[in-house]
Amino acid sequence: MLSLNIFAYVILVLVSFSAMLSVYTPVANKSLQTTEFKLYMLPFSYILIFYAIGTVAIYFGFRHNDFIEPLTASRAFVPLGLAAVIFISGLLSSPNIHRLIVVACVAVTVWMQPLGEGFPFPQIPEWAAKIVLIAFFSVFCIFYSIMNSLPHIMIVPSVILLLGISILSALSAAPLYLALSSAVLIGPLCGYLGINFNMVKVSFDNGSCSALAYLISNIFLLDASEFSFSSCIVFTTIFWAEFIVALWYRYVVVKSGDLSEHTFYAQAADKYNMRTLLVNITRICAVALFIGWFQLYSVNQFSLIIVCLAIIFWLNFSFVHPSEKKNLKQINQGFISDIKQNISDFKSSLSQIQSHAEPDKNKTGTQTPRKAKTETPVRKRTKKTKTSPRKKKAE
Repeated sequence: MLSLNIFAYVILVLVSFSAMLSVYTPVANKSLQTTEFKLYMLPFSYILIFYAIGTVAIYFGFRHNDFIEPLTASRAFVPLGLAAVIFISGLLSSPNIHRLIVVACVAVTVWMQPLGEGFPFPQIPEWAAKIVLIAFFSVFCIFYSIMNSLPHIMIVPSVILLLGISILSALSAAPLYLALSSAVLIGPLCGYLGINFNMVKVSFDNGSCSALAYLISNIFLLDASEFSFSSCIVFTTIFWAEFIVALWYRYVVVKSGDLSEHTFYAQAADKYNMRTLLVNITRICAVALFIGWFQLYSVNQFSLIIVCLAIIFWLNFSFVHPSEKKNLKQINQGFISDIKQNISDFKSSLSQIQSHAEPDKNKTGTQTPRKAKTETPVRKRTKKTKTSPRKKKAE
């Protein structure tokens, strides 16, 4: 049964990938020849169409009886329309109106999810948990575009996030429907990456980024009652690390520019080539995935989330601000010299304490005996009597 599910997963990825390549490649090439903007040139319109077709095929073509809370048609199909609303509002409305629309769409999606026994944070009341989820995923969707300084930097983490929940399904920790939905989204994203790999022909706009983040959030929210939702939260730390550092540089350090200019990878783009950037972000995403899978066996639902965020911060900072590389011998020598320096500092501090303690003893009455003064003998100078020349003549 597992091999059949894997086969269906691979087929969905390949079919959606091939469809994106064959349909969108001529459109991308044509967009280079004209400056006129048209809606059909945007890549997300094709990604959304392929995802909608795949969702309908998966819902009616595969069983989805492995959900703890039954998957209704409204939970499966309403997010497709909401994603289209977010995408179109990003093109037609102002940024503030677009953000309100995103929050409204996320709120509708969260409120449709039944937070049953499988919700990993049972200590939070359901109404409060839904408010927290609305705030969490609204920020995730609105500011997902900060990772779009280069399309590759946004697409690669998106694909790896979806791979993470696919492997949760392979581990029987998430329903099969979520893995197949991820496959239908992974294929077009990889197709878009292949078209724009060597040269960016058509980039994502802010509305497309928000709509893509919304589709990823919807897949995660369908897992909210399946005991593995906390792993999905760990996966999103890839975004939160970039978002927090962008806020820090924008409002504390630099105090100017757009948020997308201050992320770790926007800073690293000036130092490294594209291959180095993609290799590093893939490694960091892999670290987040491993920690997310271990989250399944964690007793505390918050500790690994904080640990993963701290590790990603440290890895990103080390990548952007590399230190001097040393071999093992140099590291050992430096370690030994530090120990010696600490010992010498300790000895000097002890000697200073002893020197301060001696005047205190003198004040208490125990005086140290003074040495007797040794007088140096003084030579007596004999006066020489001068004889006058008259006495000499008399003599």
